[in-house]
Amino acid sequence: MTEQYIGEFLQKLKLALSEGNIKDVLTLFKDQEYDEIVKNNPAIIIPELGEYLTNRNKENNILLFNCCVDMLCIISNTSITEETIIGLTLQIKISDESKFTVLLSLLCKVLCNLPPGSHNHYSSVFDAIHHYLEQMEQPDYETFENEERHLVDNSEPATNIIYAYNNVIIFYTQIINYITNEEINFMDKIFLAKHLMKLLANPLGYFPVEMIDNIRPISRPLVEEIVQKVLTFNCDPFIFSEIVLNNYYEADDTLIQLEKLWVAHLVYLVFCEEICINVIPKVYSPLYTLDSFLPLALELINQDNNTILIEKGLKLSHYIFTCLKNQKLSYLLLDNEVHSKFCEVISQVIVYNSSETIRKSALSIFESYLKLFEIKGVYLIITHLVPILTHGGLIGFIITFYKNLLNEEFNRTECNINEYFRGQKLLYILKKFCCLSEKEETNLVNNSDHIISCLNLLRYLALRDKKNVTNIWDFFSILEEIYLKPLRKGLELSRAHYDLEINNVKQEKLNKESIQTSVNVLGVDVNIDKDEKLRILNSSLTVFDVIESLLSRLAELIEKNL
Repeated sequence: MTEQYIGEFLQKLKLALSEGNIKDVLTLFKDQEYDEIVKNNPAIIIPELGEYLTNRNKENNILLFNCCVDMLCIISNTSITEETIIGLTLQIKISDESKFTVLLSLLCKVLCNLPPGSHNHYSSVFDAIHHYLEQMEQPDYETFENEERHLVDNSEPATNIIYAYNNVIIFYTQIINYITNEEINFMDKIFLAKHLMKLLANPLGYFPVEMIDNIRPISRPLVEEIVQKVLTFNCDPFIFSEIVLNNYYEADDTLIQLEKLWVAHLVYLVFCEEICINVIPKVYSPLYTLDSFLPLALELINQDNNTILIEKGLKLSHYIFTCLKNQKLSYLLLDNEVHSKFCEVISQVIVYNSSETIRKSALSIFESYLKLFEIKGVYLIITHLVPILTHGGLIGFIITFYKNLLNEEFNRTECNINEYFRGQKLLYILKKFCCLSEKEETNLVNNSDHIISCLNLLRYLALRDKKNVTNIWDFFSILEEIYLKPLRKGLELSRAHYDLEINNVKQEKLNKESIQTSVNVLGVDVNIDKDEKLRILNSSLTVFDVIESLLSRLAELIEKNL
């Protein structure tokens, strides 16, 4: 068959389609003269027909639309299978809703004619389907919280994705039934489970699935069906976690490679939403659950500030830590780098996430995490984390947490204080806490929570440890030089600066200058009313008063007892 002859066929087909001449299209495909062209060249014919499978034609030119569908059916039934799969698969990536539905039906028929073990063809089709789903417009769930998100379920982007997924599930079900018609091995099961789990990620993973007031979110039935199908191949999510975390298979075995995020979605749905929870083996220890699932929770939390995924990661973390609530974990577990990464990532969420609900939830999860460990573990976490944190509020929280542990230790005994609350180890952690990043030029307002927590800890030690069992009284002279003295100097400089600023603003008001002024917020000058600026400046003076009061009380205690 010459290229000229093929070109002649394509030219006639293009002309007939462009003119909407259905009769000529049918004639071309029924003409025995062109049978061999249709049979042997599906990959170049399919794009010509696929161009007219559009939503617009389905609404305004249904005869042409149906004609193209019929011709594609002829190709699917008579042409070379591999080339037909390639042609149809490429069309999926550039399809709209109507074409996508047609292509799924056609591909299902073609794939079900493949011999067993044709994983490469299945994989290319599954990947194309997922690519199409990923390109769909996402509904805006992140703007809303809790039950308000049900309103988004009725939006066009949400309903479009759910409609597409329903068709995809039908397609997958038929393919799976065909493949599993005969007994399949473990690798085949992982291969199918992989592509089902992939459906749980983008875009479906960005949908909320939690039941609120017994209302089922629009995505809930879909994820339930997908999870159920995954678990028919392997009812144990721990095995998937083992595969993805420990590189169970060779790196070049891409057909069965899993990604953490896919497995994380599955684990979240099973253990947090309790989908198919009754079929899961209950033989694993809480410690194994921590090792298996904490990296997956971290994967969800560390997803580009996506509210839905972060929420799911926090809920999975809560589930993991709840399993461990009656245990104290050894510091040796911290050798696994996932723990340092978890602390760093959740700290970022606590400080920078735009949702107050998520920030509070993350802080609660972080506190639960710290409480899991014996004191040496807590000590190591704190001394590693505090130097890399820049947010005074979070550092202040950590200092207060340590102070509360110290108080519990004093309540337990005053004779045999744990080594991580006394001596050189106490001095080491106090040096981490009692640190002014810019010495006396440190911004005391921005770091007020940190400073106040430090002073409260030192004051607590001075009041509680009269017998010097922690050796704190041996360290006050050191702390005076490295912290208290620079803090007093910084307080003096800051107060003078703010007093000057207040006088300048008051003078501007008296001179009836422009009523607008500016204040620096996160490095950006923002115009505000002068009265508002005065309020802010006076509130800073109040902070200085609190710090000064704590410093004075601490100085009195030190002077009295030394």
